Amino acid sequence: MTDINKAIEQLDWKREPYGLYEPIEYTLSLGGKRLRPMLAVLASQIFNGNKQDVIPAALALEVFHNFTLIHDDVMDKAQVRRGQPTVHTKWDENTAILSGDQMMIEAYKQIAQLSDSKLPQVLRWFNEMATSICEGQQYDIDFESNQESRNELHRNPKPRHTPYYYELRLHPHRVEQYRRQHWQ
Repeated sequence: MTDINKAIEQLDWKREPYGLYEPIEYTLSLGGKRLRPMLAVLASQIFNGNKQDVIPAALALEVFHNFTLIHDDVMDKAQVRRGQPTVHTKWDENTAILSGDQMMIEAYKQIAQLSDSKLPQVLRWFNEMATSICEGQQYDIDFESNQESRNELHRNPKPRHTPYYYELRLHPHRVEQYRRQHWQ
């Protein structure tokens, strides 16, 4: 966990335009359980991987997760996250959206640091996860706004984004099998 926190602290957000990067630094400084990167590191160690080799991917997961939280807070009009004002409350919605988008870009920059042999497969997994999160969020929106969607969801339940995160980190070789079983 300390390796992940150190890696997060080493990301340089003190640059211009400050209105874009300060909310990112703020968000990542709020802490959290850091389960996603911790599980990525643990999974790597289980399979005899070098912990330092997986840090960029673990960091990408944490930055990406926090990006989704910023956008989710805007969509849900949440006022508080981890006991502190949300980014869109402390700044504004436009800033929250742009800062979240920049976090997504940073997540991909972190993934790009992986070895050439691992990069294509990790990008596929990461993109599958990202798509699943967006689809899960849309299912949530549909569920909240439409009785027919609620009925359809009960008839044909789809996995949500959180289980997909964990499947990706703990059993990456089973992601495609999971997707075929649950999404088609």
